[in-house]
Amino acid sequence: MGVRDELNMMEWPPYSSTYFVKDIPTRPVKDIKWSAYILLESNRLTKVEFLCGSNLKQDAEQRCKAIYGVSDVRQLKREWN
Repeated sequence: MGVRDELNMMEWPPYSSTYFVKDIPTRPVKDIKWSAYILLESNRLTKVEFLCGSNLKQDAEQRCKAIYGVSDVRQLKREWN
């Protein structure tokens, strides 16, 4: 592999990863409604609904665990309207 090949590989991907201020959302993201079943210490499954500022399932799961103080969250899903 010559120097020329190494330079071509450094230019990939052909687009820039630079972000501009106009690309960053300025309005706050609205909270997203989630529902899940949590396993309580009494071995009862209970359906809960909560709001989370993120649309990522992992973030919603962590939020659910923090709010209700449980370690078992099942059937986590985003509620659409």
